[in-house]
Amino acid sequence: MATPNNYFVDPSVASDGGDGTVGNPWTRASGSVVQYALDTITRDSTDGDIINIKSGADDVLSAELSTTSYGTPAITAPLAFRGYTSAAADGGIGQIDCGTNALFTVSTSGGVYFADLKVHNVGSTPTAAINDLYRGIVHNCEFTDIDTDVIVVRDTTLSQCIITSCNFNDVSGIGVDLEGGGNLVQGNYFKNGTKDFSYCIYGDQTTDVVSHNIFSL
Repeated sequence: MATPNNYFVDPSVASDGGDGTVGNPWTRASGSVVQYALDTITRDSTDGDIINIKSGADDVLSAELSTTSYGTPAITAPLAFRGYTSAAADGGIGQIDCGTNALFTVSTSGGVYFADLKVHNVGSTPTAAINDLYRGIVHNCEFTDIDTDVIVVRDTTLSQCIITSCNFNDVSGIGVDLEGGGNLVQGNYFKNGTKDFSYCIYGDQTTDVVSHNIFSL
């Protein structure tokens, strides 16, 4: 696997335009520009793809993000969602308003990554903001205003997920539900708000590593 392909979207521009490059990101007059990218990209089944979400404005979902058109991500050819300000991986925070929907349900093959994102407004109907995570990474993300669980890891012998440096606040369900084993949950911050956690981290697998997290409850 070589370097994944980078595509860029800018939710702040309310008109249809762009070509998906960093200098001319995709924009949409209505609807989720992230979903538009998923529907437009030809999946690279060898190296995978990254959708870079420009900071500054929410991408508002009308439904959970779908890979029906994109295809099935894989560990060997992953799909990543990542924030940016002016260049890929520059630390900018992309923002997603889930519109009370879930953000994403991972396919059975895994290989979905989330980084440098603020995810909010998930209602009580979905199972979780990110459901069925398997061999995935969630890094440097903020999850707030969540009326359900935030991350549910797949129930399998070795889920092997990495969840690091994230901020969970104002959540009424479980922050991280470790239903499978072999996961790393490290360096995260859990804080009660208007909504209080039922559990910050829940799991019973001896193969999980949970360390250096901060709890303000």
